Amino acid sequence: GVMNATVTHAGFSGFDDAAADAAGVRTPQPYGATVAQDLEPEYIATSHDSKTAWVALQENNALAIVDIRSATVTGLVGLGCKDHSIDGNGLDASNRDDAINIATWPVCGLHMPDAITAYRSRGTTWLVTANEGDFRVDDGDRIRVKDLDPDNFSTDLENALIAQYGSVANALLDENLGRLRVQDLDGIADNPTQTEIYDDLLMPGTRSISIWNASTGELVGDTGSLEGLLLSLTPEMHNAQDGTPDEFDSRSDDKGPEPEALTVAEIDGDWIAFIGLERQNGLLAFNITD
Repeated sequence: GVMNATVTHAGFSGFDDAAADAAGVRTPQPYGATVAQDLEPEYIATSHDSKTAWVALQENNALAIVDIRSATVTGLVGLGCKDHSIDGNGLDASNRDDAINIATWPVCGLHMPDAITAYRSRGTTWLVTANEGDFRVDDGDRIRVKDLDPDNFSTDLENALIAQYGSVANALLDENLGRLRVQDLDGIADNPTQTEIYDDLLMPGTRSISIWNASTGELVGDTGSLEGLLLSLTPEMHNAQDGTPDEFDSRSDDKGPEPEALTVAEIDGDWIAFIGLERQNGLLAFNITD
């Protein structure tokens, strides 16, 4: 029983800056933390044979792979970001426009999953992630787009903003991208006085559910932003802080409906994923068999 359990710890001391960078793992490393101290385990999924675990490292936008029998972290996998400038990945970026405005934007969403689970279908193990997104709040990790210094925007980013808004200044207005919370590169630099160049505006979360091949780490399925689906169901509660019409549009600048919890179940031969929304007061079900 639990009172007589043998406990073994699987740590991250074998991973350094080079290993994290090679895997595409986000490591803000505030206060001089090591990579091992910076990695932040959140939720765990296990394989059908209980030999392997996959651990969501939410703030690091990554997964850790664990060999359960030896209690060893065998690898790190960075999850990359979702391009919200392409069709199907639109979102509402402002809570100050008094409207529902789901559109494409020159923003890249870091998956940063909260809950993660695994299921085996058609001989392959798949991972399902609820891409809530989460920045740390105590180390200068996040900033609003309007508070960034446009002089630090790369030429490509500047051109993308101009193409959509006519000017960078117009892009930074509250009703456009100004209110959106993104990663603050200056705040997480090893040297706080060092100026970083912004190639992308990196947003926490993708407001979506993703499915990954557990063996290869390949992204094989994604719902796209859930905001469009939810708009067809409960438009009066669009991105509401506490799931009531009184808070309409209040979370559009910060992770939207926040897909957070999930579980899967096999029902009559089909695999169904059930998703809990932290902000918008609802549950969603998706058939994920294929």
